[in-house]
Amino acid sequence: MTFARQYRAGQSVEDHCRSCHEDRIHTVIVVDGNAQPLRVTCDFCRSDHNYRGGPRLGAAAAAPHQGGADE
Repeated sequence: MTFARQYRAGQSVEDHCRSCHEDRIHTVIVVDGNAQPLRVTCDFCRSDHNYRGGPRLGAAAAAPHQGGADE
């Protein structure tokens, strides 16, 4: 049986920032009754937004490879 991690206000969590358009570390500012993040603040640009469920792992994998000329 797996348990979801429980969060408290002030803890850090990774999420996709809508303002930065990047996966960034955020500070939890509101949690629900199950101790899951509801609202977070981006530690980079300081924007507040609803927690989106974590980083977009597939976005980095789908990005085209930027190799050098000697490949």
